[in-house]
Order: sequence, then structure tokens, then C-alpha cells
Amino acid sequence: MSTRADAPRATLTTDGAEGGPTRSMLGTLRVLGTLVAPTTLIVALLYYFGWARTDQQAARMGLHESLFGFSAQDYILRSIGSLFLPLFVAAGVILLGVLAHGRLLERPALRRRLTGPLVLAGAILLVVGLALSPMETASAILYVGSPLSVTVGVALLAYAATLVPPSGAERRRRSDRSAARLAWSLVTVLLLLGAFWTVSRYATVKGRALARTVEEDLDKTPSVTIYSVSRLYLEDPVVEQALPAEEGAYRYRYTGLRLLFRADGKLFLRPSETSDKRNIVIPEDLDIRVEYG
Repeated sequence: MSTRADAPRATLTTDGAEGGPTRSMLGTLRVLGTLVAPTTLIVALLYYFGWARTDQQAARMGLHESLFGFSAQDYILRSIGSLFLPLFVAAGVILLGVLAHGRLLERPALRRRLTGPLVLAGAILLVVGLALSPMETASAILYVGSPLSVTVGVALLAYAATLVPPSGAERRRRSDRSAARLAWSLVTVLLLLGAFWTVSRYATVKGRALARTVEEDLDKTPSVTIYSVSRLYLEDPVVEQALPAEEGAYRYRYTGLRLLFRADGKLFLRPSETSDKRNIVIPEDLDIRVEYG
């Protein structure tokens, strides 16, 4: 008889109701899945993260992402680098959390001792993250850390709530159960928004870092020589050389250029002189010939 009485008590102590938090959170995810098809949502998120990374990279280099003419597929492919590390870390943290939770179920006394520190840590992270989030900072750690702090703070506070066993009267009141389901649904939404916010900022930081890398390693990019039918009027330090008309179709040669990248049938170039931050955009057509060194 004592074994039967203990079994439901352990379940209720863990979740506050029979599977309450888990069931409510999974139910919320199912509802969201009916409102927006999961495949459509994933593609939209990949597109956004790829766009955010490209937009920041272009802005850092004095360009605008609309000049690139990227397709949806291009943005999706560029989002993979922004999502791989956050997803890998998140999966590892969740795995460790599940293993730790299994250990806590076997030690009720430890659960009670951990509740207070978890609430304190979650509250501190939430307050600090919200305070830092509107601040403009050059620090990539603080820029990404503020939404991450908010997300982790919400997660710790929510988990601490599952460690507090409800009283018998609370279990019997239907209104309390309805309020608990609503609360856990809101927690699910907050966690999803926090994750989106964090990865979005990580994509922004990634774009800025890529732009910085391109500018710092400009001397490692391919050199470009352009032969043109007509004069392009490229200024120093680009070297313009007039060619004899009788020796070919092209009348001018331009050297001293480096390739940033090629997109939408356009060449994005910089002068080889690294102190010159001009961006030179030249459409590819039959009037020019390009050689890469």
C-alpha cells in the first residue's frame, strides 16, 4: 500500500501536477505548429538569420545588402554558419539538464536546497539581461549575452517552479490547474522568443566579424585586372593604362584591385591599398574582361 501512495506523490512533486509543465509546454508547441507549418517557420527563420548576417556584413563594409541581389536560397545558405554553434551549444546544455534532472528526482532533499539558489540566479540573470539589452555596445559578448541572460533567467525561474511541490488544496482546484497551464504556455513562448532574440544577435555579430575579417585580410583575396572597351574612370590608387587600339578590342586596363566578392552579376572590388575603403561595383558584361590573380 505504501508503494502505491508514493508513486503519484513523486510525480506531483516534480511537475506540480501530473506532467503539468511538460504537457503544457508540448501543447503550446503543438498549437504553434498548427498556426504556422513547421517547415515554413524553419525556412522563414533561416532566411531571416541569413539576411541579418548579410545586412550587418554589408553595413560594416559601407554597402547595402540590396546591392547583392541575393535570392532566398542564398540567405538560407548563409544562415547555416550563424545557427550551427548556437544549436550545438543549446542541444548540449539541454542534454546536461535532462541528465541532471534525472539525478534530482532521486534526491528530494537536494531539490529543496537548490530551489532558492535557482530562483536567485534566475532573477539576477533576468534583471541584468533586461538592463543591458537596450545598451549599444561594441562588445560582442555583451551584445549576445544580454538576450541569452534573459532566456537563461526565464528558464531557471521556470525550472525552480517545478521543484516546489503544490499543496493538496492547490492540486484539487481546477482554476489553479488552468492558470498553471496558461503560465507554462507563456513560459514556452518567452523561451522561444528569447532563443530567437539571442540567435538574431549572434547572426549580427557574425556578420560584423566576417566583414572585419575580409577587410583585414584584403591582401589575401584575389587580385583583379580589368580590360575594358571604354574608360571606367577609376581613380588612384587604381592604375589605369591606355592600350593601343590596333592591338585588340579592349582600350583600357585597370590594375591595383582586389575582389571582395561577386554577386548578382556584379563584381564588388576594393583598391589594393588597404587604407582606401572605397567600394567599386562593376557589372559584368561583354564590354569588360576580368583576370584574377
